[in-house]
Amino acid sequence: MLLEVSDGVEGLKPPGGVAEGLSRIQAAAGIAGVYDFVARFTDKDQLALQSNAEKKRRTNGEWIGAAFSPTDAHWLQASAINHVNQADPPVLLLHRRNDRTVPWLQSRDMHTRLKQAGIAAEIEISNDGGHRGPATAEKRIVAFFKKALAEKAVAPAR
Repeated sequence: MLLEVSDGVEGLKPPGGVAEGLSRIQAAAGIAGVYDFVARFTDKDQLALQSNAEKKRRTNGEWIGAAFSPTDAHWLQASAINHVNQADPPVLLLHRRNDRTVPWLQSRDMHTRLKQAGIAAEIEISNDGGHRGPATAEKRIVAFFKKALAEKAVAPAR
């Protein structure tokens, strides 16, 4: 999802001198993703929904490259929710309420941010399926991509 919202964001451009527009994502789907690393570890409702939050904070910090701080630039930059803008493509978010790895509130909040920016965003929150979700996720994503890409093909460029 970070790639989806980071087109043109300084410091998040793809390596290798990709020509302008060639790396632009046309549609994206996120399954049980972390879209706001700061809220994941500061929001009491999100903390209540995940086990081993302290361990996750340490391990996330290892690959983010900095110890956790709600104001640390690395943590803020790694959070896709902070890069949403009106030029982003359509997005589908899938999550399960019983996901104990990543709180489903991550998808809810990302969906809200996308809609506020005017993005064609869809969300599906299931009750069961855990972190991996139901087997129907693949069919839902394929249908979403077919619809979003068909609409993109006939819509005028932004």
